[in-house]
Order: sequence, then structure tokens, then C-alpha cells
Amino acid sequence: RAMGEITVMVKNSIAKYFKRVCFDFSFGVVLIIDKQLFSFDRDILYVSLYILPESSTYYSKITNSAFQELKELMINNNYLNTELLLCWDFNSRTASLPDYITCSDNIPELEELNCITNNDIGIERVSCDTKTNKFGHELLNFCKFFSCFIVNGRFDCKNENGGFTFINQNGCSVIDYYIVSKTIFDIISIFEIKSR
Repeated sequence: RAMGEITVMVKNSIAKYFKRVCFDFSFGVVLIIDKQLFSFDRDILYVSLYILPESSTYYSKITNSAFQELKELMINNNYLNTELLLCWDFNSRTASLPDYITCSDNIPELEELNCITNNDIGIERVSCDTKTNKFGHELLNFCKFFSCFIVNGRFDCKNENGGFTFINQNGCSVIDYYIVSKTIFDIISIFEIKSR
């Protein structure tokens, strides 16, 4: 692999609910979490990702982007009927663009959007990062395709600007995310990015 290692640790007391799958996924660690752990109706597909920056020479050696590979992983392994929990470093800048399909018609297929807007949590995200990049647009399209939502910028009551996740001498950005399906979204009560 062209990237550093990702480690996922699980407490012994709940380890029986976790199973590592898709060992050949190039961009991270993939686990199935048994639905019994949270009393869900469906298992959870958990993916901890590290996606190299767009400028990496790694991409000249491969044909699929990380999002294409993840999409194929889900389809080819029959994980379309799971809850979704993605996290870590996406190197994707999405600004405050919507991660859901927008339209002026009332379409029954957009049940997920209707459900999320009926919660106390607003549908709109707020991000202090005003820039987007190619990977950011791919991430937003992935969310729309799989009906999942970016958690950053929706629950953070202390930082109304959806806190930066990357800060160095060259600037600040939001490139690290938690992305979840509706069922997981419903059990989140607070999410905040701690300042350095």
C-alpha cells in the first residue's frame, strides 16, 4: 500500500461483535459490526479511511479513486443493506455544500431527507472551510448515492462554524469526517471538533 497504516482498536468486552472484512481494500480498514451491539435492524459497515491527497503520485498507478473502490466494495460484497459508518482522513474539502439530493418536487424516494429534516438537527451543515476540491465533490456524490450524511457541522454546539480538522503552517481545512447512515445519525446527540 502507498499509505501509512490505520489501526482500529476494539475493547475485548465487545470484540465478538466485530469482524474484519475486505482485507484488500487499499484505502483503509473495513469491519462489519453486528447489529446486536446497538440493537439495530441491520449490521454496520464501518470503514476507517485514509485517502491520499489529490496531488499524490499514487493516483497515476491506479484506475479507480478511493470512492469508486469503496462503492465497488459495497456493491460486490453485498453491503448495500447495511448501516454505514465512515470516518477519518478523506482529504476531501466539501465547504458547506449539501450531501443530499436537492429538488423542488416532493419525491417519495427522498424519505431519508424528510426524516432528517423532521429531527431537531438541521439539514444544513456549517463548515468553516469555504473551499472544495475534486475529492470533496466525489465525497458529496457518494453521500447522495448511498443516502448517508456528514456529521461534521451539524451537531457541534460549541463551534458554530464546523471546526477545522487540519491545521498547519500553510492553512486550515476540514478534511476529516464522520459520515453515517440515517439510523446512526439518529443516535448522535453531540459531535464536536476539539480545538488544539
